[in-house]
Amino acid sequence: MVLVGSRTLREVPRRRIQYGGYIRIPFAVWGVVFLVAFLISLSSSDALLTFACIATVPVLATLVWRAGEPPVPFAALMMQWLQVSAGTFRATITGAKLNDLFHTAGADYATWLSLTGLLVLALGIRLANLYRPPIDPGALYAEIRSFRYSRVFATYCLAQLGNFFLQAIIWSFPGLSQALLAASQLRWLFYFTLVATTLVQKRGYGYLAAATVFEIILGFTSFFADFREVFFVLAVAYLMVQPRMNVKMVATVTTLLCILLYMAVIWSSVKMDYRDFQNQGTGAQVSLVGTQDKLEKLVELIGNVDSQRFLDGIDKLAERIEYTRFFGYVTENVPRYIPYDDGAIWEAAVYHVLTPRLLFADKAELTADIENTIRYTGIAFSGGGVDTEIPLGYMAESYIGFGPIFMFVPILLLGLLFGAQYRYLATLRHYKLFAYAAMPVILMPATEYGLTAVKILGGSLTVFPVTYIVLKLFMPSVQSFILSKRNLSHI
Repeated sequence: MVLVGSRTLREVPRRRIQYGGYIRIPFAVWGVVFLVAFLISLSSSDALLTFACIATVPVLATLVWRAGEPPVPFAALMMQWLQVSAGTFRATITGAKLNDLFHTAGADYATWLSLTGLLVLALGIRLANLYRPPIDPGALYAEIRSFRYSRVFATYCLAQLGNFFLQAIIWSFPGLSQALLAASQLRWLFYFTLVATTLVQKRGYGYLAAATVFEIILGFTSFFADFREVFFVLAVAYLMVQPRMNVKMVATVTTLLCILLYMAVIWSSVKMDYRDFQNQGTGAQVSLVGTQDKLEKLVELIGNVDSQRFLDGIDKLAERIEYTRFFGYVTENVPRYIPYDDGAIWEAAVYHVLTPRLLFADKAELTADIENTIRYTGIAFSGGGVDTEIPLGYMAESYIGFGPIFMFVPILLLGLLFGAQYRYLATLRHYKLFAYAAMPVILMPATEYGLTAVKILGGSLTVFPVTYIVLKLFMPSVQSFILSKRNLSHI
């Protein structure tokens, strides 16, 4: 008897419950996608680009989504895809050309380069996972069913307390700040475990709901509102435990996306006033008020959101998501007015990451994001000081460094890096659920199209070793703690 998902299957040959490769999209689904893309593109001023944006989605899925595993690479790439394609879709809805919408002649070109970059990034992830052995989901579900639910929830609570402690001491140790920040993100590992255990054991939904609401509130209290992370982790954990794609799964994921979209619009409506309250008018990206005061102010601001402010929030959210706008300005200026930098930005990023401040205390500070953005786009941002984060994004920086062809070399290498990290976790033989739970933490940098080269590379190379150490040193004890004694002999 073998456990698969929430079902018990009897006398099923082992080979039939092994997932040996990537998902296969039926030809009928491909046809529907292409038909929808074609029909939508008929109303677009950039018909071919609109078609390409939609058609890219199933291609990304078939490149990186492995059956029976958390679809973290696909979900991460879809978040970047949204930032790349949002402008094109808004232009289609408004009946405008993308170049006119973004007020730059390079917008459509930048979008084509970005879509190609996403495919190259996905290809790198795929190449790093060649010749992977098949997985046995039955062993994973048997492991999850052996967990004591009360102890799973207890470990999540302890991880959250550890996160609060780390947040309190991070800036007291400048040389270790990046490693401590990475360690604080490991609470998502335990939240993922809580989600998977709840769904497989079919109990504890109240505890999961409480943890999810707590994470959302905690996200809203931060300066940058990191509430989207909980939806990312929740979605990939949910998809992992689904035995097959069905209407219920699609409806659940769609509901999560709608809730996230609604919250993002509300946040866009109030964030400027909320941030001004947090920094007390200093303009710095820091919070100078207590948590209770922040929550009271947030409730007050949300209560004042009327229909007009909500509509304004939609526009602000769209402008925030549409990150190819800056890339479009870059393609107008580089190399026409500013020469390619021959990889100087990426070289500085690699050097910065490989020389930790703990060992190189006197290393120079990086150029502020906004300074590079102003230089290469030619946009004079009003009120933007060196503390303002308006990055170009790693794809625009790759273009600046290597041009429209060789820009895909560092992107491919970045995909290989993400793929290698994913492969390591997916092929761990012990504490399989914790390894899967670490995937969203490891690949969180891959969700941001707007991250600069130094941040996406630094984030990846900092979080992975911290996660590796935690998995090796602490997970055996954690797993022993949450396993039911009666089932220890079976794992």
